Amino acid sequence: MSFFELALQRGKDVEREVLEIIKKKYPLAFGIEGKCKAYDLFVPEISAGVEVKSDQMSNETGNIVIEISFGGVPSALMTTRAAFWVIVTVDDMIWITPNRIKDCITETDQDLRTFVGSGDSVAKDAYLVKRTTLVQYAVRVTARGTPVACSF
Repeated sequence: MSFFELALQRGKDVEREVLEIIKKKYPLAFGIEGKCKAYDLFVPEISAGVEVKSDQMSNETGNIVIEISFGGVPSALMTTRAAFWVIVTVDDMIWITPNRIKDCITETDQDLRTFVGSGDSVAKDAYLVKRTTLVQYAVRVTARGTPVACSF
């Protein structure tokens, strides 16, 4: 299995994990099939999209990657139409809104970085936000594997 295929599978697994948590509170929630840049999950009961981001390296680096462009084209935070983001690390889930992520970036004067990520062939522009900083802006942070209901 290629790096891309492995990363895609891990991403889908994380999306399913988040969806199962959301469905405890909103049973009609579902995953979006195919490629949808706006969001990964949709919750009809509140008419809201949810973007799921997996950042397993944050455990080692202490940073959460917040991408804003890929290959010179706006992406992720700049193009999302999701009402909520769930950033999944090795240990926890950070439930946050895109506006609160933007507030965090501007209020804490984050530096924009340009780099080529593992498995990528072109550069991305992203903020490397300290996890400890980002969680201060979160709606809620939950431990992975904890049987809790959705946090929004």
